[in-house]
Amino acid sequence: MFSSHVRKSFVSNGGATVATVSAMWIGERSSSRATSRVSSSMTEVASRNFLSQQRAAFATASARAETRKGGRSFVEWYEGNLEANPVATKMVTGSILWSVGDAVAQIVPEMASSEIREGGTKYDWERTARAAFFGFAVHAPTSHLHFNFLESLTNSVGVTGLGRTFFKTFMEQVRRLVLP
Repeated sequence: MFSSHVRKSFVSNGGATVATVSAMWIGERSSSRATSRVSSSMTEVASRNFLSQQRAAFATASARAETRKGGRSFVEWYEGNLEANPVATKMVTGSILWSVGDAVAQIVPEMASSEIREGGTKYDWERTARAAFFGFAVHAPTSHLHFNFLESLTNSVGVTGLGRTFFKTFMEQVRRLVLP
């Protein structure tokens, strides 16, 4: 079956075809104006319908997420914890992410390797514990301080809009040149 977006694109293309054939039938030499008028108006209607359907689907999904999680989605719960206890939340998150990253770094090369070892694969739990500790105790707190400093620097200079992104990127590159 066709999705509604695909059907609407066929409708707008079909409208252009109808305009072209009609213009040829009545003897109009160039049908580009009629084709573009019909095609653009049908495309406009189709895109409005598509956007309204997407908004309705998003509202339905949001409502389902609220009822499923007791009124709060996981993202809302996490953002609430970030607002209430930013450093502790980032420390726990950093610990989990660094552990998962280390696990992937140990497991994937073993799985991709064509060599079969005699003793099988040995997972290094101490290495994962060190990675989790680093993410918890070092990376998360220092990243929190660094990005808060970068945000305050951006605010003090008064950069707004899209310039904020470019300013922060520039300052990161300057920092990397000064402190390699």
